[in-house]
Amino acid sequence: MKIIFICGSLEPGRDGVGDYTRKLASEIIREGHKAAIVSLAEENKLDLFEGVQHCEEIKIPVLRSAVISHKNYVQEVKTWIDEFNPGWISLQFVPFSFHQKGLVFRLHKLLLDIGNGRKWHIMVHELWVGMHKSPTKKTIAWGWVQKQLIKYFFRQINPAIIHTHTQLYLLQLKKIGFNAFHLPLFGNISMSTKIEKAINSQNKKDMGIVLFGGIHPGAPIDQFAKDAALYSRKKKIPVSLTLVGRCGSEQERWASTWTNEGLNIKIMGEQSAESVSEILRCNDLGISTTPIALIEKSGSVAAMREHGLPVLCLANFWKPGELNEFNHPEGVAQYVPGMPNVFEKLPNRFQAQTNASNIALQFINALSAG
Repeated sequence: MKIIFICGSLEPGRDGVGDYTRKLASEIIREGHKAAIVSLAEENKLDLFEGVQHCEEIKIPVLRSAVISHKNYVQEVKTWIDEFNPGWISLQFVPFSFHQKGLVFRLHKLLLDIGNGRKWHIMVHELWVGMHKSPTKKTIAWGWVQKQLIKYFFRQINPAIIHTHTQLYLLQLKKIGFNAFHLPLFGNISMSTKIEKAINSQNKKDMGIVLFGGIHPGAPIDQFAKDAALYSRKKKIPVSLTLVGRCGSEQERWASTWTNEGLNIKIMGEQSAESVSEILRCNDLGISTTPIALIEKSGSVAAMREHGLPVLCLANFWKPGELNEFNHPEGVAQYVPGMPNVFEKLPNRFQAQTNASNIALQFINALSAG
């Protein structure tokens, strides 16, 4: 099988969808197939860049461009794709990757120009704004325009297969007339080779909590810190919080809130993938500030779960207007501020059923059948 992936950006470590695409492509190549990636909305690429990127020693052919703002590149991109001659083109769809306001006015024309006559697959990473209950009038109008443009875009592309990570997006796609299938998200952090040493050195007479990645505003950290401090006093064990990765502007507030309760915090910043793996495996609980209805699209949560770490969703209230029932992924629980015995009811470590390798096989099998 020969597959070309299309995404917005391939800047390593700076674009989650680009990192996801590179990892998926590498697993497909590892399975004996051929894959390459084209990026079409690189912010800092004034010229086409043809070369390779690496993912765990796998070389992936890439063509990076800002072709959306440089229309004269379209023919060169088409020629590159034609020379690769893929059986499938897989669009990693995020409307905001291709337009500042997420309005995909002419994207279908560009894609049909460069992939004329080929089979299309779409992986839906994001859709439109305003899905939550009680959006503002502006958000309602914005989301409605996005929805109409996305509906038209999908009809023009006419994909043979559509995948998405979340139950919410499956429902929304069905409502606008498209039958999509669930493909779980995998994490971008492979298991460290130093895991056994890390586990054996961990002092299990404490509780380690880790947050990996961005912190969304509005998460109830104040009450969570109080609950952690109460648990620490009750059990007479230290409870520590580790922040790792680019946590964003909320990091300082979290640090001060946590230390004000007399608890220890470690701010690690950006780390190598191997270091992140060791941190995840050595802690007892992961927390995420992604709303529970969208937690299936969090790469950080996927990474924590793949390391067997139970995850507590510590998010601002965000509920979609039309998803009444939601099945939490294995090992994920919703935090309610002030809930009694929150730390005593946590699930144990578990063996995750998904990782990049077996999800890549699901992807390959789906395209083979399509």
